[in-house]
Amino acid sequence: MRRRSGRPSRGGIRKVTIPNLSGLTRAQAQSLLASLGLTYSESTTNTSDLGLTNYIQSQSISSGFTVNIGTAIPFSYYTYVNPVTYTYGPCEAYGSPIENLGNSTGCSSTYYQERTTYRYNTRKKIYANGVWDGSSYSTDGCGTTDILTVTSSNQIDGLCGYTAPPPPCTITSYSAWSYSNITWSGSCPSGTESGTAASRSRTDNCGNTYNESGSYSVTRSCTPPSTTTYGSCQAYGDAISGPVSSRTACDGTYTVGYQTWTYAARRTILINGSWDGYSYDYGCGNVNQEIQVSYQQLSGSCGCCAPVNEWYCTESYQGGGVGNCSYTKPGYNASQSGTGYSRQCTFGTSYPACQSTNPAPICTSYKYNCKSYDVTNSASNNYFQCYNVGDCTANNNSDGSRTTCCASYA
Repeated sequence: MRRRSGRPSRGGIRKVTIPNLSGLTRAQAQSLLASLGLTYSESTTNTSDLGLTNYIQSQSISSGFTVNIGTAIPFSYYTYVNPVTYTYGPCEAYGSPIENLGNSTGCSSTYYQERTTYRYNTRKKIYANGVWDGSSYSTDGCGTTDILTVTSSNQIDGLCGYTAPPPPCTITSYSAWSYSNITWSGSCPSGTESGTAASRSRTDNCGNTYNESGSYSVTRSCTPPSTTTYGSCQAYGDAISGPVSSRTACDGTYTVGYQTWTYAARRTILINGSWDGYSYDYGCGNVNQEIQVSYQQLSGSCGCCAPVNEWYCTESYQGGGVGNCSYTKPGYNASQSGTGYSRQCTFGTSYPACQSTNPAPICTSYKYNCKSYDVTNSASNNYFQCYNVGDCTANNNSDGSRTTCCASYA
């Protein structure tokens, strides 16, 4: 029988010590509290530091206090807010005139104009990240501006170089015919299509329009029958298998991880060299495409950092693919195991080896997942085997309410 050191007897209220959430991400804090039997409530704190996104900002109940299992621990995590940059438009007149500066006259081309100059206050638009909200202005540094307003504009014979038009026009020329109501042949063998127009019109130099009806032969340029070509084969959608290979490379002091996955491929269908934006041909088969899967600074890799002793954790998955693990540095020993995964942590300068397998290992013994009754009620046949709800340690399933799980693998 396993001994549970430091835990109260089954007859009392179960207690647990509140952990320190500082330095954890939101997901890590949630997982840690859940593993201790605690619940939580969340709030957010804005930050313009992208590197703080999703990291814990504070916890409302300090670490080290002992509370009942199931107690809610409030905490706040950072959310990124893009900083606002303000710019301004040019100073522009607005509102009603504040002063009449007097009248004047002058020419604009052949038009004789009477004008009045008014003085206006000015303001400028305020743009937040290049966008104006439609109502924000500033008058700082703008002052006033004078605007000349035209109150009348007329062509007067003898003024501003204008001469009144001569007597009625004498017709001396006609424009080319313009054809309408055309029926086209629909055939374009060589870039020219023939048709028949039922009406035509033209104007003379005096502006008179002449319309005629009949049957008139016309032609127009056209596009010969289309040709179909194809673009290059390109990957699309989600990967269908992989990874088929992996590698790492340096980007400055960052270690970049890449994996090559297999995707279905397609190519664009081009009509006369142009794509309509949605037509594809799917006769390409499959292609391999490399994607970036990690980007991190690792001590001793790519010239990064002097090695520092700290907790390095590697999380492995059964059936997750050989070498396909996740890596974290939580700042404490977060070693843990469960159905289908394990997390190993060492204190030093490097991560433990990845144990992920593909395919999943063969299960050699089966048990049942513990439920709340098994953990809290001494009458359960599984009471002394079950520490937490969901543990794969229950030996008995008398009421048929527990799910089968793999307790050990080959």
